[in-house]
Amino acid sequence: MIIELRTDKGLVRSLNEDSIVVEEVLGGKLIVLADGLGGHNAGEIAASMVTEGMARYIKESAYEKGQEENLLKEALDIVNERVYLQSKSVEGQTGMGATVVSAWVFDDRIHIIHAGDSRAYWFDGQRLEQLTVDHSVSNDFKDADQMNEKIRHMVTRAVGTEDTIRGDYQSMPFTDEGTLLLCSDGLSNEVTNEQIEAVLQQYKLPVQIADTLMDQAKAHGGKDNITFALLKRKEVAL
Repeated sequence: MIIELRTDKGLVRSLNEDSIVVEEVLGGKLIVLADGLGGHNAGEIAASMVTEGMARYIKESAYEKGQEENLLKEALDIVNERVYLQSKSVEGQTGMGATVVSAWVFDDRIHIIHAGDSRAYWFDGQRLEQLTVDHSVSNDFKDADQMNEKIRHMVTRAVGTEDTIRGDYQSMPFTDEGTLLLCSDGLSNEVTNEQIEAVLQQYKLPVQIADTLMDQAKAHGGKDNITFALLKRKEVAL
């Protein structure tokens, strides 16, 4: 399996509040990407708690085949409780939280869970598909088009902001010709789906794709932290 990671604070923010962790689990790979909520206290702490906590919980849990969805949801519940309780008890961390997208890849399948506007995409070799739906005001409220842009882009689900969390789960085959992309909104807000698709069509090597996506995100403003992961099953024949 080929994995290419990038994380950068961007061109405006002074601190990188994104976090990404990759772990080997059951002969496959687990990737957890979290984006600390901008404008809130201790976003970088919340993001690290999410990535490290979910990875640790899944690695240390007793696994039974067919329980992937339950295990990912349990991990999300556990870290949500930890972030929420810490935000209530530690000075300077009130209101902290993070969005998350995680992919557990093994046995020729991809198991994905997300909460917030961190995204998962699948490129089948020709076309890009956005797998996740952002949990945002613009998607969750019918009258969102009457609100200002800042409110429309606010997330409606995030880890640690409430005492419970509901993550959306999905599973799909991991095929040889495909590429999985996980990203924070620092990429997806700066580079459109059409532009991401064009990069994946133009370049074959994950390192080329990653370098180009990062360059484009910065060229388009780099207003937020930029973090993403690319996964392919096997080396690309040139």
